[in-house]
Amino acid sequence: MNKWMIQLTISVFLILQIVPMAGAGEWVEYELDSYGWDYCAAGGDGVGVAEATSNSLLFFNARTSVWTEYELVTPMPLVTILAKGFLVLVVGTDRAVVFNTMNSTVSELAYAGSLLSTSSTSRSFQCGPELALVVTDQEFCVFDTEMDQWQRHTHSLTGISNITSKHECHDVYAVSYMRMTNGDLSNIVYSQLLHGFNETSQGISSSLGPIDHGFAGFRNSTSPNRYLLGYSAVTNTFDHVPFPDGLPHELAAANWYSDSIGPLTAYAGYYYEDFSDDIRHYNIYGYDTRHGDWQHHLLMVNRTDISLSGLRAGGSLCSARYWHIDSGNDDLLVFDGIANSFYILPLALNHTASFQLAGNVLVGHDDEVAVGIDLDSGNQSICTNPYYGRYFPGLSYQDYLSEGPGEGMLTVNCYNGNHNTWLHHTSGTQASEGRGTEHVHIRKSGEPQPEAIFYSSYRHEIYAMSLAGWPLTSYLITDNYAGVCNSTEGEAALYDAHRGTVYSWSGFDRAGGGEQYFMTLNNTNHDVQAYSLITGTWSSYTLEATGVIHSGPDLIGLAKSATGSYYNVFYAHDARDGSWAVLHPFSVLGALGVGDRTAYFVTNYKAYALGSSGLSPVSMNFLSLQGGHGAVEARWEGDFDLDVEAVRLTAHGPEGSSSLTWSVPVVREGARRFRALDNSPNLVAGGMFTYTIEMAAADDKWSPVATEQIHLNPVPLALIKQIHPNPFNPKTTIEFSLAAPMGVKLCVYDLAGRRVRVLLDEVLEVGTHTEHWDGCNDFGHVMASGVYTVRLESEAAIDRRKVMLVR
Repeated sequence: MNKWMIQLTISVFLILQIVPMAGAGEWVEYELDSYGWDYCAAGGDGVGVAEATSNSLLFFNARTSVWTEYELVTPMPLVTILAKGFLVLVVGTDRAVVFNTMNSTVSELAYAGSLLSTSSTSRSFQCGPELALVVTDQEFCVFDTEMDQWQRHTHSLTGISNITSKHECHDVYAVSYMRMTNGDLSNIVYSQLLHGFNETSQGISSSLGPIDHGFAGFRNSTSPNRYLLGYSAVTNTFDHVPFPDGLPHELAAANWYSDSIGPLTAYAGYYYEDFSDDIRHYNIYGYDTRHGDWQHHLLMVNRTDISLSGLRAGGSLCSARYWHIDSGNDDLLVFDGIANSFYILPLALNHTASFQLAGNVLVGHDDEVAVGIDLDSGNQSICTNPYYGRYFPGLSYQDYLSEGPGEGMLTVNCYNGNHNTWLHHTSGTQASEGRGTEHVHIRKSGEPQPEAIFYSSYRHEIYAMSLAGWPLTSYLITDNYAGVCNSTEGEAALYDAHRGTVYSWSGFDRAGGGEQYFMTLNNTNHDVQAYSLITGTWSSYTLEATGVIHSGPDLIGLAKSATGSYYNVFYAHDARDGSWAVLHPFSVLGALGVGDRTAYFVTNYKAYALGSSGLSPVSMNFLSLQGGHGAVEARWEGDFDLDVEAVRLTAHGPEGSSSLTWSVPVVREGARRFRALDNSPNLVAGGMFTYTIEMAAADDKWSPVATEQIHLNPVPLALIKQIHPNPFNPKTTIEFSLAAPMGVKLCVYDLAGRRVRVLLDEVLEVGTHTEHWDGCNDFGHVMASGVYTVRLESEAAIDRRKVMLVR
């Protein structure tokens, strides 16, 4: 059966591809023939239009600027239309139709059974960037974009009453069912993989959360079958971890002290007590979707000596507060998702400390001091300003807020893990309000000297702007910019977090924005202004009448004005190139919507749609940089139909030398994974470098889709060069170098932070040195298999590497 044939035998269809009236980035019209618009949706690359009981469905592909009409023999009573990424999903009561913008194909599926629920709070269908999902009481059906076909799976569950949760990852769906078994409520979890079905009958009750490459669930009820469940799309496996034997079934809810799910990792823990020996058993589990298995850390301590709390998941690392009751000192128990192991990080904080984690950076404070920690390197930086700890309102990636020592003073302290340094700003007021994202933060101070305080982790800078007495009534903030608005006084300000520039103006009525653009409207003179975060430039357009702004989530912004009482005019701004596309539909009635990269307006007689002039990959994300010793490695994921030639990585720097730019060769590591290694002589130790992923767009242009910065630390005076072999048995060689004569100590630690062996403690000359470890501790006892840390300590630097002993 070829791709143009349907899977429903009682219907046939006809594909009509309409030649576009204009090129990409312009409104494309389609004449409707007695067609309605009861259901419409705009997503990434597609738009869907349908009437409730129509024989036709209408789709727009922004990649080709072509309308496609799909004809049915019999009407299909509709439930809804969903659009996201590459897909537009039309859900009916007896069948579903999906439009794939990757190749403009339409695929239809007839249900076996009926939809479980069509309520707004619990639906049995979903649409993601690459997968569309429909679940009935008899089937689990998924459309796979890459395979361009529906997959059907007949489940054996009976008595299903509802779907309680669905969690969409990049190429995975996890679906939790609720069912009745012998009168008792229990749960079932299914997942759908990119190229096939996988299934587990393990129940999830309290938490089921998405991770970028899979999902994790925690069951913490008092029933006997408590466990952890993780699914990895990277390894295509489930990992089910039951609680250890002997754990009391009636575990109090308080004993399960936390669980957390981040972009790449999940973290869970509980404890139980042996009162006969006064021992507390801490069981900590870390899960990373790139490995696909749970790692367990068991800590057995006297219940009056140590306490753990506050599990938090970040990027590839997770942490828990670990404090000693007797001494009052704080440590962190960290799960390293890259190494798939645990370690303990000592802190200069006491037991009153509070922590916040985002990405791989953590900030903590007690009553006297604040500490910023880069968990990747273990580096810590103390906040040296006089400090009186209060709280972390709106904590973002590296932002910290406290009250200063002076009466009526507000001190904002920002920590950046790439630099391992703090920035400080003191304002003349205590009152504040603010908002933050992972990379950008805004804080507003109060009277009598109100300020807007912007912080960007990209630039590691604080910019304070006087608000001249006007209050803030709204915030617009993404990882690319921060905007503050006061519609009462008509004041607005925009901070470009990548360029460090601030724009302010008066006389606006409305404002809106997406990830890549910011728009304001002045209805007095009918002017709308749009700022492109991609190009860093403003463009403006004069409306024909008073208007309103409709904000899209990504690239397209839309302003609408009404001319007289006859028709609306639509003005779409494309952040890719700053262009405007104007539509005069001559109709006051219609359905209007803005998606990530598409927009539409549908009347009773015509349909109009447009797409961004340069479509970005749906999944161009996870740009991570790791650098040191004259090289930077970049890794990311992209669209699976993207050729290497259509992607490039551009390096800029160092800071202060923006004219220094070079390209880095890109290689494909997998179906969707890319890698680039930059060992250019331009990489200077101590410099700040910016890396930008660009995609080939229309007219031989390149459009940026992701940007990250990295600070290359100066070459350390003491450095572990390599450990070989690794893993090892029975002996390994540690090679390290010294740039100056100095006293050094070379030690081995276990994952609990306990020192196992002192290999070296003496003064050495300049040059390369080697030392051996035979896998024994200081007493000559053979150590067990596991991951250990080799630590090189000197008065100049501390360096560490992990090593695995395999018996």
